[in-house]
Amino acid sequence: MKPAAWACVIALASPSIACDRPATSDVLSDAITTAQPFASKFAAYETWALRATSVSQPSASNAALTEALFAPIRNDQAVLAAWITLPRNDADELSFPPRVLKPSPEAWTQVRDPALGWIRVTRHQHCPLTLPKGWRSGTERCVMLTRDPEHQPPHTLTITLAFVDSSD
Repeated sequence: MKPAAWACVIALASPSIACDRPATSDVLSDAITTAQPFASKFAAYETWALRATSVSQPSASNAALTEALFAPIRNDQAVLAAWITLPRNDADELSFPPRVLKPSPEAWTQVRDPALGWIRVTRHQHCPLTLPKGWRSGTERCVMLTRDPEHQPPHTLTITLAFVDSSD
């Protein structure tokens, strides 16, 4: 599908990237093209995570919840890392692999996907993640997707996925 068809609406009110520079149509088009191969995997994982948290008991330990939430991506070589911020507490962020810090969102581009809605996308030629030694070797480039918190209902999971970027 062509990038123009993939993103039916681009935000005019807040299309910006790092340092408050306005996003050009080339930047937006590149972000759309970058996100496209990962959008369906992101959506499927998000559906899983929403289901898993809706059936978990409020008193469930973070360890049990972490095990359930990250089960579908544990052996997925295309996923470098994942973060889930739980709606019960913004400080309650789970990560896979454990203790991997989520990069700051300053270089992310906001686009609208017809299926996902507003998302933020970033691509790194040198992935900024500090991953455990030997983790998913040969993964210098990465693409990250997350929901745009400004366009997300309150009390909702916030999911961020980092994918191996194997594009040329």
